[in-house]
Amino acid sequence: MLQEFYVNVTRKVAHPLSSESAARIIADLSVRQIHRPDTNDVLEAISLQGRLQLSFWDAMILTSARRLGCEIAWSEDLSHGQVYEGVEVRNPFA
Repeated sequence: MLQEFYVNVTRKVAHPLSSESAARIIADLSVRQIHRPDTNDVLEAISLQGRLQLSFWDAMILTSARRLGCEIAWSEDLSHGQVYEGVEVRNPFA
């Protein structure tokens, strides 16, 4: 996920960050807990995808957020303000 963050903030936003700025943010983020999905997580995401009619990747993000105990997941792809399985989605660009 950090690699996707890097590409998005240095290339795909209206005011891209420099590589150095993005690297500092990534270094700061690296001290946080990271979820490494296992087989059960993938199976849960597949189930969530079917129940909520989401893309697999969105379901995987929500599954990981739940496993980490997150109450909020930041995403530009899911519906801002919607609560999925106890995780509220917020769009950072809204």
